Amino acid sequence: MRSIIVGITGGSGSGKTTLAKKLVEYLGPDIVTRVPLDNYFFPNASTNNAPEAVDFSKVHAQLDALLRGEEVVTTRGNLLTPNEIYIVEGHLVMCDPDLVQRLDLSIYVDLDPEERLLRRIQRNVGFGMELQGIIDWFRKDVKHNFKRHVEPQKELCDLIVWGEITERRVEILAELILRIKEIGRE
Repeated sequence: MRSIIVGITGGSGSGKTTLAKKLVEYLGPDIVTRVPLDNYFFPNASTNNAPEAVDFSKVHAQLDALLRGEEVVTTRGNLLTPNEIYIVEGHLVMCDPDLVQRLDLSIYVDLDPEERLLRRIQRNVGFGMELQGIIDWFRKDVKHNFKRHVEPQKELCDLIVWGEITERRVEILAELILRIKEIGRE
């Protein structure tokens, strides 16, 4: 059995994690392992919004181990188990050419910038951050790094999905993923 790797990317607050989790739920954790790129940020990186913040060599090594049937533990202590389908999810997924080459399917989750910002504010306030700090961080780091590193990835992706993650969209994507997995066996 050949495993497949699906990449899900898009701006912060676009719905990447929601889509990835819903696909795992729909397809079942017995055949899908979600690999959040957030688990691979260097601990002392000055930003999490540029490719140099991600330890892509560790991502590659751990994906290779999973593909060999080995369990791995991420730098954040999360256990990832071997499976038939891997969903690598994060805003910088398409910034690493070696990772892009490994993907059997790439999905860009798109959404209005205003809605992404509002979702980000809501999420970060929920994490206990101060509103002014969120706004300053967005202006200083997030906004320009999105335009430089994330938004151009849209052109590299196989599919663009609007960030309102509906049951129908999840079902269609899940069936597509299963079909790609089947084609890989032929």
